[in-house]
Amino acid sequence: MLESNGRKGDVARQSLRDYLIRTTTEDLRAFPESTVASLNYQCGQMLSKRGLYITRENNPDSIVGVKFESRVPEDNVTKEKWYTVKVDGTLEYVTTVNHVMTLKKKIRELRMDQYNGYTNVRVEMNYRTFFRMLEHPEVLEMIGNPNKELAILVAGLSKNTAASAKAQDVDRNQLLEWSDAAAVAWFKSAVGADEVKLHTAVVGVDKLDSTTKRYKTKKLNVFEEGVVLLRPTGNIGIIQPVQVIRPDKEYVYANFMNGWGIIEYFYDGRQKTQEWISEVSFLAVPTCPSDLHYLEVEEIASGTTTTRTKSA
Repeated sequence: MLESNGRKGDVARQSLRDYLIRTTTEDLRAFPESTVASLNYQCGQMLSKRGLYITRENNPDSIVGVKFESRVPEDNVTKEKWYTVKVDGTLEYVTTVNHVMTLKKKIRELRMDQYNGYTNVRVEMNYRTFFRMLEHPEVLEMIGNPNKELAILVAGLSKNTAASAKAQDVDRNQLLEWSDAAAVAWFKSAVGADEVKLHTAVVGVDKLDSTTKRYKTKKLNVFEEGVVLLRPTGNIGIIQPVQVIRPDKEYVYANFMNGWGIIEYFYDGRQKTQEWISEVSFLAVPTCPSDLHYLEVEEIASGTTTTRTKSA
């Protein structure tokens, strides 16, 4: 290919050498980048699912069935359905609950508990879960009427279906006009939280397609949808490293990420192939699981084709 582009002799050989070096460098760069993605996924799963579970979905070509649980007390987990994602992807809200008031009450309870509570409260959830929550009819009415007695207002509007529907349309437009930062600021004030964190990150998992013999990338949410986490502000966990076992001095490897990871090199003389493998030795571990409180609020209708891999 190089010779067909007019490069001959030493020029072609130097160009080939540069190409191989550049390609190898770019390929090796993927190891630390994928390691960072793996660590982000671990942290998000520990925070949202209360554990890291190794499955065919997130580890398709390696071991499965291994789990690392955070030991959050069962009493800290509340299952309260706020909405259902139907087969066509639309939402059906539970009108007997008000998400904002539920969270405000829980945050106040944490602040009032002198023994097991805390005063600095952070709320975390997936980006999609957040805006699905704000689209709830009663929450929309709260958005449009910030300076009135909310309980009386909602009760009064509920008696007039037409007026309530009109108010919700107006408030839905208000929500669309807001920036994400404005929506978060309103919610933070409404529930009385010190901090609010919306998770938008996704990671990609490559899986070999047995038919095409090509790798396909599937996207996974770092922080699961349908989960609301209440926790103290600040650092609530550590990254626990484990020493990687290395063989004798003939072993060809390189360290990265402060020694937490290694890149191994293997050469097959018969097949004339080079193989590069990375190994990472750390685990995200929560240090205060009893301070983590959860609301699991989403129901997925049977047969739903909507996936949780499309978050922003």
